[in-house]
Amino acid sequence: MKLTVVCPEPYEGAFANPMRGFRARWWQVDGSHPQNPRLSTVREYFPWNMVEPDAAAGVDAILAATEEKCPDLPGRNLRLIPRVFLESPQGGRDVIKRVWPADMTPDFASPEFLRRAERLIEKMGAAWNGDPRIAGIEMGLYGFWGEQHLFGNRYGLPPRMPQEIQRVLGDAFAAAFPDKQVMVRYGDDFLDYDFGFYWDSFALGTAMKEVPTFKARGDFWRRRMFSGETAYDYGDVRQTLGADPTDTVRTPYHRRWLIDWIRDMHASCIGWISRYDPTDPAVFAAADEAEVAFGYRFVADEFAYTADVAEDGAFSCRLTLCNVGSAPFYYEWPVTLSLLDPATGQPVFAARMQGDIRSVQPGDEYDHAARAYRVPPEPVTFTLDARLPDRLRGGAFLAAVSVDDPSCGRPALRLACRNYLRGGRHPLGVVRWGKEAALPPFDDLQADQTIHYQ
Repeated sequence: MKLTVVCPEPYEGAFANPMRGFRARWWQVDGSHPQNPRLSTVREYFPWNMVEPDAAAGVDAILAATEEKCPDLPGRNLRLIPRVFLESPQGGRDVIKRVWPADMTPDFASPEFLRRAERLIEKMGAAWNGDPRIAGIEMGLYGFWGEQHLFGNRYGLPPRMPQEIQRVLGDAFAAAFPDKQVMVRYGDDFLDYDFGFYWDSFALGTAMKEVPTFKARGDFWRRRMFSGETAYDYGDVRQTLGADPTDTVRTPYHRRWLIDWIRDMHASCIGWISRYDPTDPAVFAAADEAEVAFGYRFVADEFAYTADVAEDGAFSCRLTLCNVGSAPFYYEWPVTLSLLDPATGQPVFAARMQGDIRSVQPGDEYDHAARAYRVPPEPVTFTLDARLPDRLRGGAFLAAVSVDDPSCGRPALRLACRNYLRGGRHPLGVVRWGKEAALPPFDDLQADQTIHYQ
């Protein structure tokens, strides 16, 4: 069967896509501050006594806390990374805010902490493992802010998490979240578990000693998410990332430092840095360079398809994608071929293409001097062979591809492709089975704010 081959033009700018990019806190997206249309992922802290006020609280308390803190995530097209915590310092390390449940004694060293943690994690899994709003889970729980370290021999424990606590928490999270990305704070903790990481001193010079611990975990990033935040209140941040997020984005040296370490560490999303000023046109434009480096970025290298359908209705297509970003997409979302009515843009036929979006991997072995991966990304081809239904005979259609959220069946993840229609589909060619048609004018990816997963 002869196939028509097209090479779509890539989209060069930044745009919002699920579970990647500048990671926000809720106050940045709730309408109370200037809005940034690039934001797609929120990391939020949940006090333990909010998700479980006491031992009798059930899964409903976790679901209620999620909606209370982050209402209408699907309608806003946002995904959440929650972190449950117990303690945080207030104005220094001597005054501690504790958010332990009322029926627990604050003590990380106690058997009660481990027993209650196991039960809470089981409830968290029941609430969040199958929840499409949840992009991943930061393990948290232990230490200030859930960063899994202690200061000053508190509770008679060492600075880093003891092995027995790692075993209990690791087993519980692995069992509770088989379908979600689970991240822990340190590369040399949880050595027996396949978890990702949140580096909460991302790319600080004084924190570079942590890099070998992450690298020692091999190519975990091919399966597990790497995230974190840029800590503007710690170490030599002014020398590496600048004084604040706007300084990082605006200043070429700091921006390059950020991008190089996004690439090197295969980072999907980073927080705090997202608080740059989106109302400054020059800063907003400069942020494009960093935004396109985060996470996955799929380019359609080639689309080959049956442009003229024969009498028997046989149709085939091949879509070749290349990941020019820094990380994979970590969930098995379907790549869908749709035939659209040219008049309405609505699908009249749709089928899942063969292939796994998780297999479209980025390059590796980042060269900071060349600012490129020494090992380039390998393209991956998705295929479909189908027989079109007779009801389509005598028509003409737009062959469009999309990556759909399986929780709702709607287009959700967009390609970096100029061939784009508002709503999430990419029309790549015209299919004729008795009529003629033409590709419509394309819409702009960044400007489309209609995507949701309700």
